[in-house]
Amino acid sequence: MIPFIVSKPDPINLFEQAFQYGVMNRIDIRELSELVDEFAASTLPVNSVRDQDLIELDFHRTLLEASHNTMLIRMHQVLSEFFSRAGKEFPEWETRQQTCRGLWEHRSITEALKLKNAERARMILSGHLEELIAE
Repeated sequence: MIPFIVSKPDPINLFEQAFQYGVMNRIDIRELSELVDEFAASTLPVNSVRDQDLIELDFHRTLLEASHNTMLIRMHQVLSEFFSRAGKEFPEWETRQQTCRGLWEHRSITEALKLKNAERARMILSGHLEELIAE
């Protein structure tokens, strides 16, 4: 388990602010949608788990960049680089069911953001992050 550096981070609060000020736009959401589609395609047997990991990282990076929060973006970069240099694999999906759940969560987060439903996005993202951290 990886402890949080800050207590109870709420990235969705950042998205609410981004919506309010018009910072998060259709381009951000379109890019997230494209990554969800790419992740869905990567679940086919011909693709490696590493391909899925890279798409997963891109989705999380894009989500954080859409928040325009420099601290979270840099923290994600540092952690990604650390695990890459340490030669460790990012958490692997153990079963097809977990892969499908992750895909559903990504798609649902993207749809909630598209509808500017920050509370739904918060609920889904919270469960998604708790599962990733538990791995």
